[in-house]
Amino acid sequence: MPPSPRNVAVISGHMFRGSELDAKEQAETEVAIRARAEALLAAHDMGVVYGALACGADIILAETALKAGAQFEAMLPFNTERFIETSVSIGDPPGQPGKWEKRFRAILDGTHGPCTLTIVEPHDPIERNIDGYFFYGFRYAAGCALQRAAMLKTACRLIVVSDATESDNIAGANRVVADWRAHRRPFDVIPYPHRRRARPIRARGETAFRPVVFVWDGAPEAKDSLLDKLSKTVGKGLDAIEVIHGDGRRSICLLAQATAQAITAASEAVAMARSAKHPLRVICDFGLVLGASLRPDKTLIGRLQAAGDLPALPLDLVLATEAFAAQAKFDHGNDVALVPVGRAEVVLSTKDRARAVVRSRPSLPIFAVEPAKSGADTP
Repeated sequence: MPPSPRNVAVISGHMFRGSELDAKEQAETEVAIRARAEALLAAHDMGVVYGALACGADIILAETALKAGAQFEAMLPFNTERFIETSVSIGDPPGQPGKWEKRFRAILDGTHGPCTLTIVEPHDPIERNIDGYFFYGFRYAAGCALQRAAMLKTACRLIVVSDATESDNIAGANRVVADWRAHRRPFDVIPYPHRRRARPIRARGETAFRPVVFVWDGAPEAKDSLLDKLSKTVGKGLDAIEVIHGDGRRSICLLAQATAQAITAASEAVAMARSAKHPLRVICDFGLVLGASLRPDKTLIGRLQAAGDLPALPLDLVLATEAFAAQAKFDHGNDVALVPVGRAEVVLSTKDRARAVVRSRPSLPIFAVEPAKSGADTP
């Protein structure tokens, strides 16, 4: 009889800032975190672990998981070099430059065990919305962990290093705990024993990330296009942006406020296509789509995976990129069904392509989506 699949975890934790913790304090804190993490990973039989790799808690938890024989799925919000600048090097204590980067690269290089890398946004991050990248980057990792557990029919829980205070930002370990608890999902908190420097609270509503729906005309030679009619009915109340493919095919991109709204709009588009016997490819995606004025930005929209269409995938179905599927899974849990139907190529930044040692997924899954139950979405 084959062994039962091992469980899935997603990790998060406070960074060790070199300006706040010296080398001795970091070493003492690491010993305590590692001991507690070893016990939790063993007690819950974690075989797959998802998370980022910021200095301090993230890296310690990832190393511990790999040592315990788990597979680590590294998920960074943007390219590795910029991530090192924002979230890794800042942990170096005085006199130890490169301490955390060395450990960061060792994990990605597979030194400690099997590790894959997914970069949520392959382009350089826009500084004005940097917290949004971290916030949705964690939800990407968590959604993938929840989907993996659902497919394996195992449990998924959060392991987080936190000082258990109220969140002072739209991102970070304390926001992670609050959102995870709101969904009544199981988690374990490893205490962070130091007082962290308070930071200004930033409004969560300022994020420029949104769920979107691309509706591609599956019959571009037809004179009576369904797209214009669709954008006036299905897209009523939503911003609708026209996108033109390199071969001349048209698409309408509908911007939603929540994943449930996007799934509903996509389902209505599919229903219209079937009724009119006019084939459409309908793809839900997620990412940075609002510009400096928080208005739709065509350049940003054009960077999304589904902005180039995904040929060879089914028509007249609600499809979703992994970016959207992860957010929907986080929002709705088992109330949304995600069925893999194909894969699409990943486009990495020039910097990441140049680093042959970075192990990256050659492609990402595409899912067919069944509508989420009403009222399940988070704001």
